Amino acid sequence: MMEEQYQQDVNRLSELINKYTGIPQKRILSFIKEQGVSNILSSAYAICRTESQRVKLSALFEFKNLYETIKSGEQTQDYYLNTSTKAEDYFKTQYEDKADIEFFSAAFLDGRGKVIQSKILTEGTIDETAIYIRELIKDALFGSGANREI
Repeated sequence: MMEEQYQQDVNRLSELINKYTGIPQKRILSFIKEQGVSNILSSAYAICRTESQRVKLSALFEFKNLYETIKSGEQTQDYYLNTSTKAEDYFKTQYEDKADIEFFSAAFLDGRGKVIQSKILTEGTIDETAIYIRELIKDALFGSGANREI
């Protein structure tokens, strides 16, 4: 009975991924059977045939990760990264499915460790990303709403 429910869930997941990304359902089911569901995003280049599909698949997982992050902070509606463990958990939830390219992220905190803003500053390739200190400082000083030069 449990195995039957698992297969129904896998089929439904593949239907939804197909609906929102255009990746053929047969390819998704085959990939899950061979590689497992936990590798779908980290192996996006293997399952997606187009950049558009990869971007859409990434957006689905970003939705899932943001949902989990927001759900975990619902009691206080604030995120506090005042320990390394909390910071690890916060970023792990956001990036657990993003293993196919490198990201450089920053969390901007107040004096108590409350997150003011966090964002991906750059996206790179499979093994590197560039970060420019000037851009990091600009975001730290002015936030993402500032589109002015320093």
